[in-house]
Amino acid sequence: MRLADEWIAGVLDDMRCFVSHFFSNSVHRLDAVSVALQMIHTIEFVLGAVSNTASYLRLWALSLAHSQLSAVFYDRVLMAGVQSDNVAAMIVAFFVWACATLGVLMVMESLSAFLHALRLHWVEFQNKFYRGTGWQFVPFSFATLASEETA
Repeated sequence: MRLADEWIAGVLDDMRCFVSHFFSNSVHRLDAVSVALQMIHTIEFVLGAVSNTASYLRLWALSLAHSQLSAVFYDRVLMAGVQSDNVAAMIVAFFVWACATLGVLMVMESLSAFLHALRLHWVEFQNKFYRGTGWQFVPFSFATLASEETA
């Protein structure tokens, strides 16, 4: 449900940006250049919406795989050991279930969190806010600071 809410918020934000950009000019000319520019903006908006949808579908698929693997590990490993009525089998089944849950599912959850953070940084930030203007980044250095003070 959280992914659907974020997707809807992203689409609404894309539409708001598109509409505000379209109506930001006080004079609207209907010549070939303005029509071509509006077509380019429309194509860019549609591609952005499709890209956002595909990105959220990727996260949804990973979440669905996580859920299904969890159910399989629980049903086929842990419950199979419990139903055997053998204490040793129950202990082995619990050990295998715990290792599979921590090993596979925790890695998948970490991957999901990483992909979501990467998506927010690259898709949301780069599409909406980043313009690429400004100064080149210069990392802090004590050597540079010392040479600037002596000069």
